[in-house]
Amino acid sequence: MLAAWPVPSRRPGRRPLVLVLHGLLGRPLLLADWLAELALAGWVAAAPALPFGEDPELRRRLPTHFFEALDGAVQQAVPLLEQVTRALAGWRGADARRLAVVGISAGGFAALRLALRATTEGAAAAAGTSVAAVAAVVSGPGWLEVPAGLPQALQEELGTGGLSARPQRPFTADHYPGVHGAFVLERAEQLQGTAVLLCCGGRDGVVPVEPARQLHLRLARLSGAAAEEGRQQLLVYPTLGHRVTPPMKQRVVAWLRWMVETAPPAP
Repeated sequence: MLAAWPVPSRRPGRRPLVLVLHGLLGRPLLLADWLAELALAGWVAAAPALPFGEDPELRRRLPTHFFEALDGAVQQAVPLLEQVTRALAGWRGADARRLAVVGISAGGFAALRLALRATTEGAAAAAGTSVAAVAAVVSGPGWLEVPAGLPQALQEELGTGGLSARPQRPFTADHYPGVHGAFVLERAEQLQGTAVLLCCGGRDGVVPVEPARQLHLRLARLSGAAAEEGRQQLLVYPTLGHRVTPPMKQRVVAWLRWMVETAPPAP
């Protein structure tokens, strides 16, 4: 795990904690710029290594069992993130009750599912945390169907070669709760107390914008005035593909500060 924290301050009190989650076949070191910027903003920031990160066995399985491999890894990531949150609570002044999560690509799938688990009484008590804000970057709730151009888009993105992204089972939320968008969409009301920012590329061939658009509309309807205050946002960059740009990162960091620093105090 890679972490960054602000310099000591005379200002008393704990500091908000943010987890930054890498994408498929990613690794924490690639997120050092995110952590540095968040630490400069006064946060304790951490990027854990996740089950869908760079791993020879995962890379071996992806070409023939892409959905099965990624779905299982995302599901494994959620309880791991709860463990990480508990371990970081109080470290360098981190306040796990004011937790924000930034997820990039597959990390966004895991971030939204972590927020869902934190809304259930048992999971929240076990984790000792409340997810105040989630930013899913070039991501969303997951796929609603298998995009026709997904194999080629993923090959270009991951450099795997010979990828055949065809599910081995019927592609439903029951069979693939870690990557199917309906798993989150059907539970959208559980996210009413969580600020959610969805950043998407309008030309993204890996993670299409439509599932994110559907989630945003549901959250906006459920949240009412909170949506008008900016707590529910969808940003679509029309000419962008599956890529994070510096302006996008700056927008996400500014939004996180706004959401968490103005949120009501955690109990």
